[in-house]
Amino acid sequence: MPEPRSFNNTLLLVAPLAVGLFHTGPIHAQEVSSPRVGVGFVSNAPEQMAGASAYFVLPVAGGLGLYVDGKWDVDSPSGDVAFDPTLTAAEAEAQIADIQQMDLVESWQTFNVALVRPISPSLMFYAGAGYVRTHPYREYYEPTQEMGRAGFFWVGSPEEEGSDVNLLVGAMFRITRLLNIQTGFETLPKGFTVGVSLRLPPQ
Repeated sequence: MPEPRSFNNTLLLVAPLAVGLFHTGPIHAQEVSSPRVGVGFVSNAPEQMAGASAYFVLPVAGGLGLYVDGKWDVDSPSGDVAFDPTLTAAEAEAQIADIQQMDLVESWQTFNVALVRPISPSLMFYAGAGYVRTHPYREYYEPTQEMGRAGFFWVGSPEEEGSDVNLLVGAMFRITRLLNIQTGFETLPKGFTVGVSLRLPPQ
């Protein structure tokens, strides 16, 4: 198993910011008079370039809501023609003579939940945490060149799979009556959140 990733320093940075974002006074109570709901596309660049998101905001406490998303990478070695699903990294090293490791790549999947706080009719902040799952893949070269692509092949390494916690903060900016753009920061995998969401019309 890989060593646990430390995010204590990031937590010290993110936690005060999150508290500040959500400690808003009654002046904002008039900003949300009816529920807000939205769905969209989101990514965590550069590692996770695909994802889906949703949020809702209720007219309580001046406006308070929940944001959820799921993100994943789009170029996992498991989709490569040289990937061998019948072997693991440990088995390859034990069974194949004289192989050389060429590369190590991690595939990421995350599920995040955050609190949402409207600041104005055109701006909402969010802060939260998520569950991260990692799937390592190793590329090898075997000198007989009978496997994969001219001897280069990928295998999974389930012995090294692990999970961790992601922290995220960000903002949604309303640019039209029904369209928001989203930006933010995430700690694991470390990257920048970029997204767009459709704000559903009030019922």
